[in-house]
Amino acid sequence: MDNPITKDMGRAILAQELICTRRLRFEYQRKQRDPVVALNGIDLTVHAGEFLVIIGPNGSGKSTLLKHFNALLVPTSGDILVDRLSTAEERNHWYIRQRCGMVFENPDNQIVASTVEEDVAFGLENLGIPAVEIRRRVKEALAMVGMEKFSQHAPHLLSGGQKQCVAIAGILAMRPVCLLLDEPTAMLDPCGKKEVSRIVKKINREEKITVIWATHFMEEAVTADRVVVLSEGRIAMEGSPQEIFANPEELHALKLEGPPIAELVWQLRTEGMALPPGILTVDELVSVLC
Repeated sequence: MDNPITKDMGRAILAQELICTRRLRFEYQRKQRDPVVALNGIDLTVHAGEFLVIIGPNGSGKSTLLKHFNALLVPTSGDILVDRLSTAEERNHWYIRQRCGMVFENPDNQIVASTVEEDVAFGLENLGIPAVEIRRRVKEALAMVGMEKFSQHAPHLLSGGQKQCVAIAGILAMRPVCLLLDEPTAMLDPCGKKEVSRIVKKINREEKITVIWATHFMEEAVTADRVVVLSEGRIAMEGSPQEIFANPEELHALKLEGPPIAELVWQLRTEGMALPPGILTVDELVSVLC
């Protein structure tokens, strides 16, 4: 799909390795107390155009890892390269944060303007983009998330899912190559969760924007290209959704449960029913049973 917002994304979108971490370790420093190790020996490569989901229990390091991907945090030791630039060098931070835009858990904390249009334009104004270009980018970004009809609405009157879509549009307007989503549906109702998930998957599929999604909702990982499971700051498992959720015993040992259908299939198999592994959706299960 040839969309102006992704037409000129520079060399990063052409690179196989968009983000690369090696032996990443990060410690939160505390006054007069021992530091807390949040990440310990993370080796991970994220490829351009990939839909990567990071799962893990609370405190496993998901949010901390995402903040390293756009240089909000820098490693205590080890290396992170984003588009072949080290996050350890402060001179690279401005560029890295434009390339990897981050959307946080609570959409209300990301709204800064009195109308949707002004909110999406906020980041562009800080970049010094000309007014004509700002209007064009805002219109395109709102269309990408299906919010063009709400451009003159007050953000506080929108639903939680719509607010999160506006936050995503604000990042898209700055033309990133990667969306970092930190628990983006945690504050939303089921309808909002479904809508945000649909929009993000559409952006990844049609605009070829890399997506890194951190969540503790297992069903959000079902359609990912790859799943990484964090536990106590380390990568405990890594693979396709079918590979990860075919090992419920290993997930349970990490205090996690797979998606409902995967758990149901596992229980049926333990009761002697001959079902193949890797079934993750209702339609797949119905097809096999029929």
